[in-house]
Amino acid sequence: AEHCPRALLRAELERLGALGFDLFGAFELEGAVLAETAESLRAKRAADVAVVPGWDRVYSFVDQTGQSGLIDDLLQSCETMGLPLETAHAEFMDILEVGMAPAVGLRIADNAGLYKAAAKIVAAKHGAYVSFMARRSEKDQGCGAHINVSLQDRSSGEGVFFDEQAEHRLTGTALHFVGGLLTYLPELFLLLAPNLNSYKRYAPGIFTPLNNSWSINNRTVALRVSNQTRGSARVEVRPAGADVCPHLALLAVCLAGRLGIEEKIEPPPPLTGNGWAETDTGAPPIPLEFGPAIAAFASSEVARTHLGEGFIADFVEDRKWQQETFAGTVTDWEIRTFSSL
Repeated sequence: AEHCPRALLRAELERLGALGFDLFGAFELEGAVLAETAESLRAKRAADVAVVPGWDRVYSFVDQTGQSGLIDDLLQSCETMGLPLETAHAEFMDILEVGMAPAVGLRIADNAGLYKAAAKIVAAKHGAYVSFMARRSEKDQGCGAHINVSLQDRSSGEGVFFDEQAEHRLTGTALHFVGGLLTYLPELFLLLAPNLNSYKRYAPGIFTPLNNSWSINNRTVALRVSNQTRGSARVEVRPAGADVCPHLALLAVCLAGRLGIEEKIEPPPPLTGNGWAETDTGAPPIPLEFGPAIAAFASSEVARTHLGEGFIADFVEDRKWQQETFAGTVTDWEIRTFSSL
């Protein structure tokens, strides 16, 4: 259990439950639809990876009819498995995005993990491969994981984020939850971006949050807060890539948010306008490079207290292995750039 992501998440959910709350929410996941197999990809350069045509126009019902066999099969398979999808549509640059139906507690992450497996199985039957790699090419968009969460009162099942009369129509609990995310996610960021490739998404112009910020119904920030109704009020955590372990990503969100409630952390004012252009958000910066993210997690007292020394040591060692292996790898770019010297 010391090293099991599901067991660690269960323990954190129990701590949240001791405060009288249940976590409620769902993942949105993006995956690239490739005309490849797992075996063929291992032999490919990034520039040579083939995509399945028909996924390049966003939200096109006309184009998606050409892929209705795959989509319908995926929807039916997930329904049969007990993890229904609320949405499934083409996103930018050959990406299939799905929104999962909301669930409570462990099931939020379980559904995301099961979906990633189901998508690969169904796609293979249609001669395709769904990759959740964070970014497969410098020419393309990345694949993100948006983690939508709110809290319910454990006794009544009612949402506790919405207050029609309050500023921003958000309760103090909601604001403290956001304050905790802004305060503690920077040192837990390695759980949201766990791989060397994860950090290729943090580049201008590809719709990925680049700073530690929050706002109301604004998709240019790291934490988009929806405040329309009691039933839909939630925080959408947007920086994670689709390559996450869902249980560890949800663990980071739950832990940071709970500490915000316990410590009554007030967030800075929400941003307005273009969050991508903002440089001073009033919150600690998130590490947008692999090395600093590893260092922040390795030295995090919050991680050490709540996740344990053993998990931190092994998780960090594996990330450093990625760094060291890549540092010793001669890339295609190096051949093109330096072979004539």
